[in-house]
Amino acid sequence: MIRIPGAALCALSILFALPAAAEAAPSLFPSDRLTVADGRQLTGKRLALPLPDCSARPSDCDDVRLLNQLDGFDLDPRIEIGFGQAIDLARVTPESVYLQPAAGGDRIPLNRLVFSPARHTLYGHPRTQLAERTTYRLVVTEAICGQAASTTFTTMSATAGLEQMRSQLDDGSAYAAAGIHTGPANCSGIGASLRWKIGTRCSRLANSRLILA
Repeated sequence: MIRIPGAALCALSILFALPAAAEAAPSLFPSDRLTVADGRQLTGKRLALPLPDCSARPSDCDDVRLLNQLDGFDLDPRIEIGFGQAIDLARVTPESVYLQPAAGGDRIPLNRLVFSPARHTLYGHPRTQLAERTTYRLVVTEAICGQAASTTFTTMSATAGLEQMRSQLDDGSAYAAAGIHTGPANCSGIGASLRWKIGTRCSRLANSRLILA
């Protein structure tokens, strides 16, 4: 599996973010609209992200070409929701923004939330790592800005190493190895209106607080 450096992914995130012009409904990323059918891939899809001006940004073009070899989106994708207008951040909750397997299943709220007032864009990640080769629906209800939106996207095939990491996160052994306490704790001092508790764990990694960027 191809891995892209974090700095490159940040640059690509800015590159593909939609402008903050007023829109009828929120714009959503990732989306299978940015894929093409490819029967050689395990998912039957392949990323087809648009290339920038390669004469002016050759390194960005190289990064996108690498990404376009993948058969789906990351298992911990950076979710981008462009509202095109100011929003009431108190309306951003696990009930108003979430992921759900397209075939049905539990809703997955977002954490690690960052809001950009300049771009009117909300960024976040799934609360838990997603399953490989699975189609998810990203849902934004009308509770935030009066307009609802949804899209689907498919996750990439994972390597055995990624599956092992996911298992260690799920059973807590990765936290124990890093010396991170994950037992029950008192969350009363977190203080942010958008804190979302992950299960019974209240470690610093589990607390999701909205950041203004």
